[in-house]
Amino acid sequence: MTENQTRRLFLASGSVATGHGSASSAELGKSESSINPELRALAAELDKTKAYYRNLEKLVSSAVDRGSRCRRSF
Repeated sequence: MTENQTRRLFLASGSVATGHGSASSAELGKSESSINPELRALAAELDKTKAYYRNLEKLVSSAVDRGSRCRRSF
């Protein structure tokens, strides 16, 4: 993968941490002539990673909420 392809993927996908400006791998795959299969596969992995971190954030938030409720009950 070239530096230009990596840069295009990054710009198309947006920030993983914030989710701003993110595009799904399906959206990236619409322009099949300009994005090769390797780049689409990388975009799919990025989607999985973003979903993983969203779920992790929910779990941590839930655990923190439960922890604060426990402390209040003592």
